[in-house]
Amino acid sequence: MKLAKNLEFYSASDISGLVKEAAMEPLRSFSSMEVLGVSKYQIRAISLKDFESAKKIVLPSLTKKDVIFFYEWEKKYASFDK
Repeated sequence: MKLAKNLEFYSASDISGLVKEAAMEPLRSFSSMEVLGVSKYQIRAISLKDFESAKKIVLPSLTKKDVIFFYEWEKKYASFDK
């Protein structure tokens, strides 16, 4: 829940990239030679700290202006009452 509250202006594609980047963090604790022989049981679970690190690399692609535009577009063109 804490993570979701901090993803304002992240698109679905941005979030996908963020998850992939966070998933790499546990592997980065191994050297390039060690990672070749590591068992999946030796790799730690992804943590909130990994997502916080990933957020420094994967930035949101949307702006407040973009969100307002899409909100207004939805109100004007995407009426489900028809």
